[in-house]
Amino acid sequence: ADAYCNRGNSKRKTNDNKGAIMDYSNAIELNPKDPRLLYWRGLAQQNLKDYKKAIQDYTKAIDLAPKHAQTYSARAMSKFLSGDSAGACIDWGKALELGDKTAYDEIQKNCK
Repeated sequence: ADAYCNRGNSKRKTNDNKGAIMDYSNAIELNPKDPRLLYWRGLAQQNLKDYKKAIQDYTKAIDLAPKHAQTYSARAMSKFLSGDSAGACIDWGKALELGDKTAYDEIQKNCK
């Protein structure tokens, strides 16, 4: 799982998001309880503007690690970009509560 994860991270960082998703998916099959894998696959999905799949991955990651603030922020952005402003604001609020200071700016900018 680690090898797929590392390769997926490298691919995502070089904008090979489809390749990254394949590698993360393989890693998730081998280690389905690792929330980082779902988070990173969600980022790759979001980069491809597949917000529905990104939200699904972030939600699964949150189920496994409910105190990871960055996952809430990432899900908020996917919700916002898909037109769910209310859901995004709720997630940014939770991210802020968990310590993600960048969520404050998003709330100020997008949640009126």
